Amino acid sequence: MFKMIGDLIEVMLCVVLAYYIDTRLLAHMGNLYLAQYVSAIYCVVQFVSILENVSTCNNAKWAKVLQNVVADKTQRHLGVDIASKTLTNEAVQTQRQKRT
Repeated sequence: MFKMIGDLIEVMLCVVLAYYIDTRLLAHMGNLYLAQYVSAIYCVVQFVSILENVSTCNNAKWAKVLQNVVADKTQRHLGVDIASKTLTNEAVQTQRQKRT
């Protein structure tokens, strides 16, 4: 929850900064619409994240094709290899460190 709020604050600060760069520093170049570009990039990143999550949780054919294109978050964040349904070495070491 706190990570999401922090990310939203960062994005809002970036949008405001891009707006001021566009209107104050680069005003002589006309409107570059930098704030809109920053917002669009954030939306694309979030859309790809949603696609990663949906493809991981779904066994449909389109999801399998999508898994070949986008990264699998379960292995990256949890250390679980979905294909073999085993924990990776890093996840095992992390769990052992938490126990001690």
